[in-house]
This record gives sequence, structure tokens and C-alpha cells, in this order.
Amino acid sequence: MIKGVSIYADEGAGAWGLDGLKSLFGDRGPRLVTAADVIGGKAFENCGLFIMPGGADIPYCRKLDGAGNRTIRAFVESGGVYLGICAGAYYGSASIRFQGSGGEMIAGPRELGFLPGVAEGPLTALAPPYDETLHSAAVTQLVFPDGSQGGAFYFGGPAFTYKESPDIRVHARYAALPGTPPAIVEIAAGKGKAVLSGVHPEASAGHVRAWPARDEKEGARAHILATELEGAECAALMRKLAA
Repeated sequence: MIKGVSIYADEGAGAWGLDGLKSLFGDRGPRLVTAADVIGGKAFENCGLFIMPGGADIPYCRKLDGAGNRTIRAFVESGGVYLGICAGAYYGSASIRFQGSGGEMIAGPRELGFLPGVAEGPLTALAPPYDETLHSAAVTQLVFPDGSQGGAFYFGGPAFTYKESPDIRVHARYAALPGTPPAIVEIAAGKGKAVLSGVHPEASAGHVRAWPARDEKEGARAHILATELEGAECAALMRKLAA
């Protein structure tokens, strides 16, 4: 059983995603931690699960490259679990390619590198080009190893490319994309593991309805997405993987 949950809440972490994660892991009393907490080790005291949420990956690099990443990796290799969602999944990969909302390409190596491969997105075959509004979000279908399918909230996250390895397990694939590329992967690291998710398991229907819409049109989009997401959340899967 996971001892405790720490959620990274420093620069780059999206407020909406943080709210969803607090609800998702509420029964474990999650605490919000800063870059200083990570670097100093405080984030990992009585902790079994460390979450890097959605948001923006570059500020994560700016604050955690070097000492922070060494501390995260030591936590995982000693038996902890790293859960990276969207930006946190890009950040946990060895290399990323991301088309930014302003049209810029964000590409290059990432130091933490749990996944020895590339995280690439956003996936414009699933949703319109990412623009930080719900007009670039979608509810997409995942296919699981047993052949079953379920819906999940997609909002700019990656698909993963890597060489096959016994240390990497695929827990879900994007059903609507050619070749059904991996959407959720688990990577063994020492005594622990990293779980990287291109979709948002914290996004329940109610949470999507509470999105801080900028205008009436985006509010209507939130209602449509929430309706599509009813009963389709993959929170149960993520809880299992994080255990």
C-alpha cells in the first residue's frame, strides 16, 4: 500500500489539474510540494507516490534539472512510484517533441528520462491543435491489453515511441490512431516504477464541467466534453497502476 502522495505544485503545474488530482487521491491525503521540497527530500518523507501533473514541462526542467531530478530518481529506484500526467509524462521521457500553442516546436532531451524513448504530441488526429483552451481537448478511446476499451480526457498529451524492453509495459493505447500507439506506459526503475500517461485520469465529468471557461463558447465545449466523459473516466486504472 502506498504510504502517502506528494503532488508537485510549483511553477508549471496547472491549477485545474492539481484540483483534479487532489480529488482523485483525496483518500490518501495528498500534499502539495515545491521544487525546494523535492531538492531537499522533504517531498518524499512518508511518501510512496510522487505525481508530476499536467501543465508546462519547461518550468519543471528549469527548477528540477540537476539536484531535483537526482532526488526524484533516487526516490523511485528505492521503491517509490512516479506518476507523470501529460506535461509530467513528457518530462519523464528521455526526449520530447511538442508543438506549442504559439506554433513553436519544443524538442530535445529530458534529464529525468525514465522512458528511454520519445514522448510526442499534441496528437492532432485526436483533437485540434493545442491552444490551452477546451477547444483543443477531446474525449478519446483507449484500448487495454485485454481488448476492452474506455474513454479518457485528452488535452495535449503525448504518445510514446521506444524500443521494446521487458522493463516497459503498455497499459493503454490510443484506439483511434493508426498502429494504436501507447498512451499509458509503466517503466521499471530499480525497486520502483514510473507510470507515464498521455491522458488525464484526474479529469472526471464533474471536474471538466468546473473548467474556468473564458467565454460562453468554451463553457459549452466543457459541457459537451463532460457529457461524453460520463462513466468513462480511467481513474480506477490509474489508482491501480499507482498502487
